[in-house]
Amino acid sequence: MSDAKSIYVLYRFLKIELLSTLKYFFNCLRGRAALYRRNVQVVYSIYEKRRLDNKENYEFTTLDEYVITGAASEEEMTRWNLFNHKLQFGLHKEINEKLFSLLEEKIKSSNINYIVELGSGSGKNILYLAKKFPDKKFIGIELSPVSVELSKLAADQFRITNIEFYVGDLTQVDVYSELIISSSLVFTKHCFEEMPRIFKIPLGLLKKKKVKSIFLLEPAFIFQPKRHLLEACRILRIIHRDRLFGLPSFCKKEFSKDYHINFVDLGIGTNPVNPTTIVDIELKK
Repeated sequence: MSDAKSIYVLYRFLKIELLSTLKYFFNCLRGRAALYRRNVQVVYSIYEKRRLDNKENYEFTTLDEYVITGAASEEEMTRWNLFNHKLQFGLHKEINEKLFSLLEEKIKSSNINYIVELGSGSGKNILYLAKKFPDKKFIGIELSPVSVELSKLAADQFRITNIEFYVGDLTQVDVYSELIISSSLVFTKHCFEEMPRIFKIPLGLLKKKKVKSIFLLEPAFIFQPKRHLLEACRILRIIHRDRLFGLPSFCKKEFSKDYHINFVDLGIGTNPVNPTTIVDIELKK
């Protein structure tokens, strides 16, 4: 990260996160910290308007376009990214392709025919995988009803029939418990970060059901000194945005007795201060 542009971008990240953190503490002193907390209503409000616009105005072209760029804004496609632990520009497509390839590899190696995505959003992740694996059954569980409607429209448009979408609040396990079976591969892709205090609830259900394979692609916090100022920015982000924290320790505590657990910091992220970590949890034989 030694070139001038990277240093400038790091400076901007640090400045933004530091100012936001100071603002957060100021509001805490004023008794207004609740404004920054993520809950079901906040997450719902973030995506509902955007997905409603997609549902009413989006023109479907190809599945690849829908998956890689269709749900992303122009700003997301052209901003700085993290790739190979370094700041690079405009690699949104390459990063998503890498994450999809990891999901494909996991499905191939697991030999499981029932795959569930928690927090399926616009459906792009699971639609892409369902197209790749037509002999397997895919289930998407999503908080937003409009997102589920959009996902079903996309499934119809691209003639993908081995998939079902359901509306489900992950904090209410009774709503989706029957959709989780022991012989499942359950995955997430930056789902738990949206409501960081709730990951214990769905993971508790997966443990109770003795789900065979759990594959999380989440910004689980694992400090990497080689990323220097980016990690400082990330810590500030966690402080002021109440983002995902404590997932690795929770998984070690709750799953280590019956499961093999592996953590891999990928060093990539469409947002440099929100990089992706693999949390791979496999039931012991």
